[in-house]
Amino acid sequence: MLFSLHKRLTEYRFPPPKSLVVYAGADGTLAHAVVTELIETLLSDDIVVTYTSDVRGDPSRPHILVPDDKEGVSQRSRGFLSVCRYIGKLSHTMPTNPTLALAIDGRLESLGELEFLSRAHASSGEFGFPMATEDWLATYGIPRALVHLETLAALEGGWWMCEVDRESLADLCWAAALRWCVQTGRVRKDALVPRHPGLLQWAQRVGLREFVTETDE
Repeated sequence: MLFSLHKRLTEYRFPPPKSLVVYAGADGTLAHAVVTELIETLLSDDIVVTYTSDVRGDPSRPHILVPDDKEGVSQRSRGFLSVCRYIGKLSHTMPTNPTLALAIDGRLESLGELEFLSRAHASSGEFGFPMATEDWLATYGIPRALVHLETLAALEGGWWMCEVDRESLADLCWAAALRWCVQTGRVRKDALVPRHPGLLQWAQRVGLREFVTETDE
């Protein structure tokens, strides 16, 4: 009830935009998978989202445009985490408590590191990241991220990240990232929970039941 009241008051003071223009990143990338899932699952149908192919520079980095508001001012932001955070604020999945918001930001930064590594791999020839090969990403980058995520899940008892009372933007972004890891073959679906048992309760809670077998349960 309190959340619903806060949401209505916030949207009364700061009405959400009627439309957005989004470049979600190159098809098949981690950024594209996370950004599109957030938009499709979190944003109200009242917000018209137009996807653009205009990369405006680096094709690996998402960007978002909020068209002219009533004062005639457009706002644009570039970057994976910037776009995710804006969607989180529109959908009220970022805590208003500053300390909790700081903790959620920390979880997002950890995901941002994985997104950077995946982007560095995709552009290693152009931007000079020779260490970010596919083998390196699969054998070190992603497993390291999963161990980190498992540690967080264990510390928080398998509940929502940072022990907030409902799923946060960090939970949703990490869930989308895990789907990308599995769907692109970088993590074996049947090995996710056996190799990272600390993720079981969290994976069930965030709706990743397709990665949890009856044996795991």
